[in-house]
Amino acid sequence: MKTQNGKNFEFSGGDIYSSNGAGIGLRKSDVDLENRINKAIEGMLADGTCSRIAKKYFEFNPYGS
Repeated sequence: MKTQNGKNFEFSGGDIYSSNGAGIGLRKSDVDLENRINKAIEGMLADGTCSRIAKKYFEFNPYGS
Protein backbone atom coordinates (compact mmCIF):
# COMPACT_ATOMS: atom_id res chain seq x y z
CA MET A 1 0.00 0.00 0.00
CA LYS A 2 2.89 2.34 0.69
CA THR A 3 4.67 1.67 -2.60
CA GLN A 4 3.96 3.10 -6.04
CA ASN A 5 2.48 -0.25 -7.13
CA GLY A 6 0.02 -0.23 -4.23
CA LYS A 7 -1.08 3.40 -4.39
CA ASN A 8 -4.42 2.64 -6.08
CA PHE A 9 -5.41 -0.06 -3.59
CA GLU A 10 -6.98 0.08 -0.17
CA PHE A 11 -8.22 -2.26 2.53
CA SER A 12 -11.95 -2.56 2.99
CA GLY A 13 -14.12 -4.34 5.51
CA GLY A 14 -12.93 -6.01 8.66
CA ASP A 15 -10.45 -8.75 9.35
CA ILE A 16 -11.22 -11.98 7.53
CA TYR A 17 -9.12 -14.25 9.73
CA SER A 18 -10.14 -15.61 13.09
CA SER A 19 -6.49 -15.89 14.17
CA ASN A 20 -3.16 -14.25 13.51
CA GLY A 21 -1.85 -17.25 11.63
CA ALA A 22 -0.43 -17.95 8.23
CA GLY A 23 0.29 -21.27 6.62
CA ILE A 24 2.79 -23.05 4.42
CA GLY A 25 1.76 -26.33 2.83
CA LEU A 26 4.18 -29.23 3.30
CA ARG A 27 4.01 -32.99 3.10
CA LYS A 28 3.84 -34.62 6.53
CA SER A 29 7.04 -36.45 5.65
CA ASP A 30 8.96 -33.17 5.05
CA VAL A 31 9.99 -32.83 8.70
CA ASP A 32 13.49 -31.55 7.87
CA LEU A 33 12.06 -28.86 5.59
CA GLU A 34 9.52 -27.87 8.24
CA ASN A 35 12.32 -27.51 10.82
CA ARG A 36 14.42 -25.39 8.44
CA ILE A 37 11.46 -23.11 7.61
CA ASN A 38 10.60 -22.70 11.30
CA LYS A 39 14.23 -21.85 12.12
CA ALA A 40 14.36 -19.27 9.31
CA ILE A 41 11.13 -17.62 10.50
CA GLU A 42 12.37 -17.56 14.10
CA GLY A 43 15.57 -15.89 12.91
CA MET A 44 13.67 -13.29 10.89
CA LEU A 45 11.49 -12.47 13.89
CA ALA A 46 14.50 -12.29 16.22
CA ASP A 47 16.65 -10.04 14.03
CA GLY A 48 13.84 -7.66 13.04
CA THR A 49 13.62 -8.67 9.37
CA CYS A 50 9.86 -9.29 9.60
CA SER A 51 9.29 -5.87 11.18
CA ARG A 52 11.38 -4.11 8.52
CA ILE A 53 9.45 -5.82 5.72
CA ALA A 54 6.10 -5.00 7.35
CA LYS A 55 7.00 -1.32 7.84
CA LYS A 56 8.02 -1.07 4.19
CA TYR A 57 4.65 -2.26 2.86
CA PHE A 58 2.05 -1.66 5.59
CA GLU A 59 0.98 1.18 7.87
CA PHE A 60 -0.06 -1.36 10.53
CA ASN A 61 1.40 -4.55 11.98
CA PRO A 62 0.18 -7.41 9.75
CA TYR A 63 1.35 -9.93 12.37
CA GLY A 64 -1.29 -8.74 14.85
CA SER A 65 1.00 -8.04 17.75
